[in-house]
Amino acid sequence: MLVHFGKLRLRLVFAVTFVVIVYNEWVSYTVSKFDWASLPLRASLSDDAVRLLFVADPQIQGYRYEPTGLAGYVMRWDSDRYLKNSFSFVLSHEKPDVVVFLGDLMDEGSIASNDHFADYKSRFLSIFHVPDDVKVVSIPGDNDIGGEGADVVTDEKTQRSTF
Repeated sequence: MLVHFGKLRLRLVFAVTFVVIVYNEWVSYTVSKFDWASLPLRASLSDDAVRLLFVADPQIQGYRYEPTGLAGYVMRWDSDRYLKNSFSFVLSHEKPDVVVFLGDLMDEGSIASNDHFADYKSRFLSIFHVPDDVKVVSIPGDNDIGGEGADVVTDEKTQRSTF
């Protein structure tokens, strides 16, 4: 009887874990769209109307201040995946003409080596993939090019932060 109860309990734990993962990873994105306000349909807008999507302070995680090894890899993967899923749902829901990224695109952009910065930029473009017919404006912040405290803005940081 005790062994049977232990197996049942283990199955229950697995079942609850499975349901929680499925809900948090897939269902919650779909359900949350129903709470979003809808913008007017394109047909009801004037010909010169432009739909803008503002993305503020995404700060993709870096390497320096995050855990090393497997823990850091999993944290970056999970964070990148969350940002990518959220952005793609908003992008498909709103169908903007222009996406404007407002500063602090990366957590450690201004202190990154050129190699790490190139990796951050590649990750950023993968996470925030925008269709070719949508214009993109990115405005770097202090985490991207410096300017806070002793972290000085340089031409090199400014040049590499253009997307």
